Amino acid sequence: MSKLCKDIDERVGGFLDRPLTGEWPYLWLDATYLKQREGGRIVSVAAIIAVAVNTDGKREIVGLHIGPSEAETFWSTFLKSLVRRGLSGVKLVISDAHEGLKAAIRRVFSASWQRCRVGLLNKSAFEASQEAKIRPVRLKLGGAFVRVWRNGEARLRSLRGESPLYEPEDEDGLGQIGASRFRLMAAAVR
Repeated sequence: MSKLCKDIDERVGGFLDRPLTGEWPYLWLDATYLKQREGGRIVSVAAIIAVAVNTDGKREIVGLHIGPSEAETFWSTFLKSLVRRGLSGVKLVISDAHEGLKAAIRRVFSASWQRCRVGLLNKSAFEASQEAKIRPVRLKLGGAFVRVWRNGEARLRSLRGESPLYEPEDEDGLGQIGASRFRLMAAAVR
């Protein structure tokens, strides 16, 4: 068993330490807390992940790490390790609004930051009163995102001289693409 684990550790280590070539304009960062045994005790640790998209549109996990918390120093060290491995060309970083993470992003990258809408939807639903039903709150907020997408896509297509993505006479006004995005988003927040 230990030989098998050693082989897996080597392969995972090779994956996590591989050089990152090319430009990665989009970077998603997130963390979750896991329980881990340390010195005979069970402690909570932050497991962080970085997912990036390169200029060819290929999405890839570019980093994973476990640390004591989501403090700025921990995130900064992690992000600097990605840069040392070759992560470059980052234009937009998407994450939750954790202050330590946002500060680390500002420190390491000269990129725009955007709050992850999934985290925003979850936080909004969590903060809704006990009397409000969580799912309708999520769906209402999801509908707002769909309207923003629809309007933005329509403007972009009109600038390019392309046909709109939806027809005004559609029953819900979303059209085929907007409606399918709405269904995907509704499924994601269930």
